[in-house]
Amino acid sequence: MWVVRAENPDPGVPDASLERLEPAVAYAIGKAIGPAVVRNRLRRRLRVLMTELDDADGLPAGQYLVGATPAAVPLGFDELRHHLVGAVGAVARSGGQSGTAR
Repeated sequence: MWVVRAENPDPGVPDASLERLEPAVAYAIGKAIGPAVVRNRLRRRLRVLMTELDDADGLPAGQYLVGATPAAVPLGFDELRHHLVGAVGAVARSGGQSGTAR
């Protein structure tokens, strides 16, 4: 699982699309994950978890891309939450660079 936060490539010029009031999240769940049913189930689970994270801690404004590998499919909801929290925390600590977990 990994998370990337988009940053303004030129800090001298403000980019209104990156400075939204609330975070925007997209999901990269490729065909290597499995059939459409499996990919969609994983995407729904990640969407719920990202909403929980935003409600609890308030994700910083910006654009996020959340991706997963096939290893994420068999994970239980709590374990998936643990890895996602780790990846989002890594992004926050690195100032927007990619954060990975499992």
